[in-house]
Amino acid sequence: QGRGYVQEVLWTVMLAASQTEGIPFAKRLEWLDKLAQCIDNWASCDLLGEAAKDFTLPQNEAAAFAFLDALIKSRNLWRIRLALVLMLAHMAPAGSRPLERAVQLSSAPEVLTCAAQSYYGSMGLAWAFSVYAVHDFSLVERVVTDLIVNKRIDPATARRTAQKVRESFRSAQAEKALLSQNIQKALDGIPAGSLPAARNNKPAGAVPAFRRKLLKGTPPSAAL
Repeated sequence: QGRGYVQEVLWTVMLAASQTEGIPFAKRLEWLDKLAQCIDNWASCDLLGEAAKDFTLPQNEAAAFAFLDALIKSRNLWRIRLALVLMLAHMAPAGSRPLERAVQLSSAPEVLTCAAQSYYGSMGLAWAFSVYAVHDFSLVERVVTDLIVNKRIDPATARRTAQKVRESFRSAQAEKALLSQNIQKALDGIPAGSLPAARNNKPAGAVPAFRRKLLKGTPPSAAL
């Protein structure tokens, strides 16, 4: 708390610079794990997730998914969002086993609980599903509607998934309309109040509370 944003950017640059020949993937995961322990906002999750490399190399797949599974099982909001960003950025080639495993991990109870309890968890999951849908629309449509029918996903996250798909320039108009229609149809078929309770409204100002406290009354130069 209180550190400058520039430190987080430098950490991300360091991680990206580590993608050099001779540095083992296991060592990069070790560094990424240390950085993940310091994350306390969505921007750092997204920067780190996109900076990491080599997650889809066959020789790294087992270690990558073990790392992702550990992030999710931590039940920590920011570690779960980091896992989602890593998967949507690196595990979504069409028809691949990594994509299917990514969808499965994204539907884990820890992720769904996080999405129901946090706006940033909810938006992270919706974003992930929208990217997966670009590569395998039918898989995502089936999984999301099944989550609704089985009362595992909260309604806000389901609707945000449809919203993110609609906003995507990479999805066909027909697919956007079909997913929105099927999600709403599934929601309409569930009795009111039977889906997981959602406490994931967007925070006021969309800035973590400690940053609002830090920045309030602080000159811009000092805040940086």
